[in-house]
Amino acid sequence: MDSDPFVVDVRLNGTDFVTGLVDSGCLCYSAINEQLFRSLRLPSIKIAPRQLEEAAGKNAEPSTVLDTVTYASIDIDGHQQKRVFFYVVPSLTYDVILGKPWLEDADVTISAKQGCLDIGASNIRVWNHKKTAYKPPQLKATLVIASAFMAEVRRSRRKNKENSIALDTGVFAVSIADIEKALKPRQRSDPKTKLPPQYHQWLKAFDQLLAEKLPPHRKGVDLHIEIEKDQDGNEKTIPWGPLYGMGREELLVLRKTLTELLDKDFIRASGSPAAAPVLMIKKPGGGIRFCVDYRGLNNITRKDRYPLPLFTETLRNVAKAKWFTKLDVIAAFHKIRVAKGEEWKTAFRTRYGLFEWRVAPFGLTGAPAAFQRYINGVLQDYLDDFVSARLRNNQSRLVRLIDLIGHLEFLPTQSTQSKLFKIANQINLRRSD
Repeated sequence: MDSDPFVVDVRLNGTDFVTGLVDSGCLCYSAINEQLFRSLRLPSIKIAPRQLEEAAGKNAEPSTVLDTVTYASIDIDGHQQKRVFFYVVPSLTYDVILGKPWLEDADVTISAKQGCLDIGASNIRVWNHKKTAYKPPQLKATLVIASAFMAEVRRSRRKNKENSIALDTGVFAVSIADIEKALKPRQRSDPKTKLPPQYHQWLKAFDQLLAEKLPPHRKGVDLHIEIEKDQDGNEKTIPWGPLYGMGREELLVLRKTLTELLDKDFIRASGSPAAAPVLMIKKPGGGIRFCVDYRGLNNITRKDRYPLPLFTETLRNVAKAKWFTKLDVIAAFHKIRVAKGEEWKTAFRTRYGLFEWRVAPFGLTGAPAAFQRYINGVLQDYLDDFVSARLRNNQSRLVRLIDLIGHLEFLPTQSTQSKLFKIANQINLRRSD
């Protein structure tokens, strides 16, 4: 006879995510926990004292008097209100409560069976997060030197490997130098200065600006994200994760990255019930990379078993080649669109809002197979003749195995039509000994 409360994420003043209870039985517009009110240092407005009453109309015990009101802007999955007034309530169970007057003001319709509410004022659907709420593990911090820490990680991994237990753990390090490198403005160089003379007739194929255009939807190419079904035949619920803490410098990199992706139309604002967390990871060559933690989504996604080439086979095929041309595709997965209507599944949450991908993101379980299928289709007539395509470290690397430079003549048509543009400073033309 019991039911879960309807809980949503509420962003206050554009910065702080808090837990909000939607309560149609609450007769005040909204209320906020006194401790949260103090920690966020929200404005204080004194009012005539009012006695807090329970649902039965009786005074709350022990007697609770409300004498303070505050205000803040709110954002609920894209539904925004610039100034909302809250009663400040001591010992409130939830961070904030949105009551019946708010439901009426925002023209909210609750679908209890589906576990969602529709905000008519903004035409936005919000899902109840209670069922998939992320509960972070209890962590104990201990100060150790780096060598001792890494030794402990290696021991844990060996132990879990011996017991056939998957260790869902990563070790990351980011320095100020990495952050400064990530924030440094990117300067575009003239492809002519990077390309060997043999490639100058195909300069257009190496134009990085063209690589930043949103690719079109293509049948048989778009990335489909098929969610596994439960015992009742319904799709499993996509889990959502927390906001990982970031320093000020990391937040600057995050904001810069989001701005660039929005400018390219690679991502857009979302109202999805899914919300993967994001983090920053150090690049091998320095700098930091924006990453979305899709482990929760990947665990319930039907796997695409399209084969990826074995590196040993590729090496065997090139054994007698005299000339090698290596061409790297810029952000290869971003050449694939997420299938229409499935973008919401890729949603990720940041301090600056909830977003979803329009192109295939890195870290998604089906992305490598989708791109390999695509590139094999583009190069089908030439595979294992004088060209091979393979993925390496989540990046696409087209290794063209060339005996005659004339074999390059097929590149302009194929690469331009397929929207595969290469970055010039990653081209190597080398003769084998």
